[in-house]
Amino acid sequence: MTALAPFQIAVIAAAIFVLSAAGLILLETERRRRLLTRAISAKNAEGIQRSQGFLHRVGASVSRMAMVGQKEVEQTEKALIAAGYRTKAALYQLLGLRTVGMFVGLAGPLAWSQLAQPLAPLVLLPACIGGALLGWRLPMIVVGSLANRRRKTLDADLPNAIDLLIICGEAGLSIEAGVDRIVREMGRSCPELAGEFAIVSAEMRILSDRTQAFVNLTNRIQTEGARSLSSTLSQASRYGTPLGKALRVLSKEMRAVQQMRMEERAARLPVLITIPMICFILPCVFIVVGGPAFLEVARTFSN
Repeated sequence: MTALAPFQIAVIAAAIFVLSAAGLILLETERRRRLLTRAISAKNAEGIQRSQGFLHRVGASVSRMAMVGQKEVEQTEKALIAAGYRTKAALYQLLGLRTVGMFVGLAGPLAWSQLAQPLAPLVLLPACIGGALLGWRLPMIVVGSLANRRRKTLDADLPNAIDLLIICGEAGLSIEAGVDRIVREMGRSCPELAGEFAIVSAEMRILSDRTQAFVNLTNRIQTEGARSLSSTLSQASRYGTPLGKALRVLSKEMRAVQQMRMEERAARLPVLITIPMICFILPCVFIVVGGPAFLEVARTFSN
């Protein structure tokens, strides 16, 4: 075994030094990256906590109170899910808004009685109770209106999704693949329905019974179309009926129901136009037709 030359020893030492320095640099870079990630995470958490705001904290406190009750919290959550809001933050925000609205409605008549015009106790007490009830229920009325509007949108686009599911089934795809195709194809035209079917797709991969995913869809959006789709899929899975034919019949029935609703709205249109026509159009017609004659008669009598 020959001894190493001084030049070779220097090269080996330099290589070891370079590798050690590179390793130390990599370790320092990784440590800084972790520290920066932790700082960003802490900052985001602080920002989220700040963004929760007053309503979120009030709603979180109210949801744990026995005065509100678990049933009321569940009903509020179901209403939010039907309107398209599924997060706990939305639930706490709404509960906080209802609580603040109740106190504002309660304090409004008291402030009016103290600052503007004194009210009798027999008037002040019902006004305070009515204001509190109105402040507590008004956000739920708004959420119910949003949910109804969303249900109409989903019902209008559900036949298109069923037609796409029929095409996928006739092409040899499974129900899971057809639902995934609906999510991809209808993501732009109807994002609300695509989001619901994305949840259905995720549940079909988890649940043992695939029809339970469509039952959950019915419970979320609470529409007649989703209920009919769920029952059709359940019957097809239980009794072995042809799924494509059943879905085609269901799509035709849903389109027929939509056409009947549009015809009903068109039939109510003349009745709805009557009142604006009497109030705004006919007075203008009377002025144009009878105005010159009235001015001529008034001029004659004045002379």
